[in-house]
Amino acid sequence: VLSRDEDIGVAPQAELIVGKVLSNGGSGSSSGIAAGVNWAIDAGADIISMSLGGGSRYEPTVTAIKRAFSKGIIVCCAAGNSGFNGSRNTIGYPARSGESICVGALASNYRPAGFSSGGSQMVIAAPGQNILSCSHRGSGFVTMSGTSMATPMVAGEFALIVSMMRAQGQASWNSVQAVNEFVKANATDLLADGHDPATGFGVYDMLGVLTKMANGDQLQFA
Repeated sequence: VLSRDEDIGVAPQAELIVGKVLSNGGSGSSSGIAAGVNWAIDAGADIISMSLGGGSRYEPTVTAIKRAFSKGIIVCCAAGNSGFNGSRNTIGYPARSGESICVGALASNYRPAGFSSGGSQMVIAAPGQNILSCSHRGSGFVTMSGTSMATPMVAGEFALIVSMMRAQGQASWNSVQAVNEFVKANATDLLADGHDPATGFGVYDMLGVLTKMANGDQLQFA
């Protein structure tokens, strides 16, 4: 969502609350992830972005995600990087639980990236290939690919939408279903009409959404 340069990023004026739930090697426990979600809720987060995933459902994490949405907090989860051939569901958990906003990755041609997972829980897709990302190495930036890159991009888009909703005095969403309805109504289809397992409802028409909101138009729902 943010970079180390205030002029770069989807929502450069957003404030970050950073919680570390994985080791430096990228591994961690399901209990740690659940604890991290609850910590972010209690710390006052408006949007939770999780670029991580595993192979099994863990109920405390699902419960924590549901708790977040009940408080108007949007949770975005990476779909995973197992690829998708159109048949077997390859989405990892917690995105596969269906209780969060599952994010897939797009290549530069706005087609699904070859590594991006897919399945019925997919909600939205965003650029995730060769994305300029922050790094502690060298100049502070590095080019990376993965649904881990696409997920914070969607979180940043939600940050812009939520901040404008608050400025206009609009109430927050309080369920994943409500957010899904908003995405459905305001995304641009990329593949088949309607929902598909590779890109969900498509990609946000962010310029269109923000322009409508800036003009005082009502938010559109499916």
